[in-house]
Amino acid sequence: MGQLLSDRRTSKDRRQRPTRPFSRYMFSGRRQVIRRKADREIHLCVDRYGHRLFLALLLIVLLSILDASFAIFQVDRGVEEIDPFMDFLLGRGFMCFFWVKYAVTALAVLSLCIYKNHSWTRVGIVSILVFYSGIFSFHLFCFFLV
Repeated sequence: MGQLLSDRRTSKDRRQRPTRPFSRYMFSGRRQVIRRKADREIHLCVDRYGHRLFLALLLIVLLSILDASFAIFQVDRGVEEIDPFMDFLLGRGFMCFFWVKYAVTALAVLSLCIYKNHSWTRVGIVSILVFYSGIFSFHLFCFFLV
């Protein structure tokens, strides 16, 4: 039976090689999950990504933008930035601070998306969401108190 199925294929079996993070199948491929248990150790990247992952990563970017906006607003009101690197960037100007923070977050989110099947990635996404939610809550607390 397996012999008959392999004879009917019109193209080469893509499962023989792991999917690269950036491939021609990124937008046209159909692989969303790695179904076979044996393939999970070899194949770490997929072609398409789910809606839940997209929403989680979008929420991370939005919370990062809100964090940057609240930080700029509060520094303008006289509050000091705790992070020395971010304080250095704020010294270079608000736009420099905002765009560097956005670029670092966007690159991190891109890597989390590409390597979503690693065991540490899911833990990382949840941890980052909890962290940014805490920071956002702190900013709201400071906004209404100060």
